[in-house]
Amino acid sequence: MIIITPERIRALSNISRWYGWVKRPFSVLDHTLVGFYACQSAMTSKEQARAWLLHDMHETHIMGDVSTPDKNRYLTLDYDVEVREFDEMLCDEAGLGTDWRDGAHIKRIDRVMLLAEHETIVSGTFLSESDMKLPSNDIQLLAEAQHMTQIHSGCDVDPVKRWSMAWQECI
Repeated sequence: MIIITPERIRALSNISRWYGWVKRPFSVLDHTLVGFYACQSAMTSKEQARAWLLHDMHETHIMGDVSTPDKNRYLTLDYDVEVREFDEMLCDEAGLGTDWRDGAHIKRIDRVMLLAEHETIVSGTFLSESDMKLPSNDIQLLAEAQHMTQIHSGCDVDPVKRWSMAWQECI
């Protein structure tokens, strides 16, 4: 099975972040691309950049977008197993090492993007006080991500082309 297809990338652009509770359309693909461009300084290799572009691809196959705090609260080990199996096939196809999904850089950027999105595009409060904590060395990264999240429109270029352009930057 080929996983990285234009159809799957387009599907990422159709899955809303935050269960649709956003001030304007903001998809999983928007999250991925804004994170890619806003947090490039936190990625120390092209492999890390590729891993970031793929990190939510399983959401087109398993359950859609679920925020990290909700994954921790509500999802079972079965979900983790399904995601891991999908991601293993994905890493084989993309030529990434098997531990790419557990990389600290993915978790760091995802955390920054979670907070940036919550502060700029979410209509409502979904995070608890403990969810809002961020290491002090990521404050500048958060400011850049918040700025890019605010100005990102994402609608002017075909989603498959936007993702493909980012992918070309990291191969």
